[in-house]
Amino acid sequence: MGHIIPLVGGDWSHDGIAEFFNAIQENGYQFIYLSARAIGQSQITRNMLNKVKQSDRKLPDGPLLISPDTLMTALHRFVLVILFFNGLFSIYWNFF
Repeated sequence: MGHIIPLVGGDWSHDGIAEFFNAIQENGYQFIYLSARAIGQSQITRNMLNKVKQSDRKLPDGPLLISPDTLMTALHRFVLVILFFNGLFSIYWNFF
């Protein structure tokens, strides 16, 4: 969902994340954003991070590290991870 929701203008961010990340930055920490998204989605991902604005605060600036893979490879990896965690934690919840 995180690959698709931002493409249609949806906000996939957690409430209060901008304030939380800014409080961390004010304590002297720097941010590096990590994403499993494909290299072809780098600009979309950067735009999504720049659009997060909550209570007049945005996410702190920082470099974005993404997967050098294609979109299909990144989606395939995402599905495999979801299936793995679904099998691992299926006694607690089911993704499907």
